[in-house]
Order: sequence, then structure tokens, then C-alpha cells
Amino acid sequence: MTLNTGNHTARILLVGASTGGPEAVRALLAGIGPNFPLPVLVTQHIDAAFGASFPQWLAETTGVRVELARENVIPQPGCVYVAPPKRHLIVKKTWSASVCMLGLDDGPLVHFVRPSVDMLFMSAARVLGDGCLAVLLTGMGKDGAAGCREICRKGGTTIVESAETCAIFGMPRAAIEYGAASVVLPLYNIPVYLRHKVLA
Repeated sequence: MTLNTGNHTARILLVGASTGGPEAVRALLAGIGPNFPLPVLVTQHIDAAFGASFPQWLAETTGVRVELARENVIPQPGCVYVAPPKRHLIVKKTWSASVCMLGLDDGPLVHFVRPSVDMLFMSAARVLGDGCLAVLLTGMGKDGAAGCREICRKGGTTIVESAETCAIFGMPRAAIEYGAASVVLPLYNIPVYLRHKVLA
């Protein structure tokens, strides 16, 4: 399914987070609910010991279908795919310009982390262009800022969490400083924006 967001047609929702992110991601998914009509890809910087159980925790606390991302899966509307520990989650081309598939990358750390939000956002921008809708949440450092800039450059939309609700206003601040934030909102307004502005 594709959705008209006003200036482009969204095909996928991308979410990136780091410090303070698990609760922020949980709140976002609970807010958009189980009937959100796009696939959702999540990169969260997380300790490997908790990373494997993170999707189950999200599913149990949000009522949304959540899976650990797997290689060559075609993401389905209404399902959330979480980057596995120590592997970059990326978006790959398929036979159709309107269909993508998931990839897992064991390459070098990016911004000292793997998985990296930039790897997810930039790969999605290359494959889906203006079909990307991205949310960058709380976190330390600048991972995700360059990816937001690339999504904006390709005509997509980026929603960046404001300082008001960030546990750490690092990654969102970097995206704003890069001129890569289409919209800046507190966390509690992001699901509202997605539902009532983007999905209307």
C-alpha cells in the first residue's frame, strides 16, 4: 500500500533511536497502533543481551506485530521489523520499483555502532526515494542525521523528536543542524502527526 502524504507517496516508515530509545519506540508504535498501513523498519542502538528480546517486548507492550528483521524478507504493511543485534538493517531493490526487501549487513561500524540508523535511512533513500517517511528519536551522537538529509534530498519526509521529550537530544539535534528535519515534534505528537496529517 502507498499513502499520499501531500508532497510524495509514502511506501515505508523508518524509525531510528539510541539512548532512551526503547521506551520512545514503544510509545511511537503504541501510538500508531496495529493497523498502520505501511511496513515499519526500526534501528535501535541496543545491547546485544537485550536486542534479541526487544521485538517480543515491543509486541507485548504495544499490540503491534513485531519481528526481528531477516534477510530477503519483503516487508509487509502493518508489521514492524527490528534490526538484529550487531547487524545493519538495510533496504534492497527487488524486481519492482515499488517493492523493496530487507537486507542484513555485517560491515564496519558506522558512528561506532552496528546497527546504524544512517545505514537504514540511506539505503532506503537510494531504493525508495520520495517513498521514505522517517522518524528520528532520542539518542547520543549524530547517527541518522546524514540519513535524514539524504531522505530529504530525495523528496521524502523526516520527523525529528524535539528536545522537549528527548532523553538525549543528540541525534535529533544533529539532524536539525544538518537542515534535515522536515518536521520537529515532541514524541507524544509524532503518532498524531502520522495518523491525522500523513495518513488522512
